[in-house]
Amino acid sequence: MPSLPMSSTPPPRLGSDPANRRPSNLWGLAGLLALALIAAHVIELWQVPLPRCTTRSLTGVPCPFCGSTRTLMAAARGDLATAAALNPLVFIGLLAIPVWLVALALERLAGRPLLPLSLARWHRVRWGWVLTVVLLANWFYLWRTLPP
Repeated sequence: MPSLPMSSTPPPRLGSDPANRRPSNLWGLAGLLALALIAAHVIELWQVPLPRCTTRSLTGVPCPFCGSTRTLMAAARGDLATAAALNPLVFIGLLAIPVWLVALALERLAGRPLLPLSLARWHRVRWGWVLTVVLLANWFYLWRTLPP
């Protein structure tokens, strides 16, 4: 059995070269966002009764994502102020997806990352803690502002 020649250089890391990147899951996320907005619009248009949040029904306290469906419904009808007031975290997520898609498209067109990879300080951020604080702040906001 003949042996294969060994290369001394390792293969390039996936994601290190824009030409070698796999298609992003972000496009699937954009599709899900579009479907969620369409579903929210149909739910509102047909006045489909929605169940109450289980956490809120059992404890009287809203869950961190209470108001998400109403946020989607408000965003689908173009009422962005109401959407932002109902659940700011979900609203920010709704805005972040299209912005991220535009940035991804610009990176692909330019053939290089938009931000230099030398921003090492962003790699040192403890994102788990940041997300936990943001989620708790959003939950506290919902607890104080959502109607019963």
